[in-house]
Amino acid sequence: MYKRFALILPLLFIVGCGEIEKTEQQPSVAAGEQHWKTSCASCHGVGAQGVPELGPNLIGSAFVSKASDDDLVEYIIVGRKADDPNSVMNLEMPAKGGNPMLKVHDMLSIVAYIRSIQ
Repeated sequence: MYKRFALILPLLFIVGCGEIEKTEQQPSVAAGEQHWKTSCASCHGVGAQGVPELGPNLIGSAFVSKASDDDLVEYIIVGRKADDPNSVMNLEMPAKGGNPMLKVHDMLSIVAYIRSIQ
C-alpha cells in the first residue's frame, strides 16, 4: 500500500489539479525553437512540416489549434500510443518526445514556437 502511494504521490504533484505549474518566466519562442530542434524535429521536421512514417505535419493541425497550451504540454508530457484513436499516423509519440530532461517551461516554450509558425 505504501509503495503504491509513494509511486502515485509524485505524479499528483506533477499533474496537480489538471493545471500545469507555470513559472513567472514567460515562454520564449526562440528557446522553444531550440528545444524543438533537439527534441521534436527528428520526427516532426525542422519546421513542423512532418516527416513521412515518423511524425505528422503540425502546421495547420486541427489538434494543435483546438488544444490549449496546457493541454499541449500535458500531451507532450504523456505522449501518445500508436493505437490511440486520435493518432493520425498510428505512430507512437514518446513521452516528452523522448527527452526526459525537458521541463514544463521548456515544453511551454515549444508550444509557443509551434503557435508562432502556424
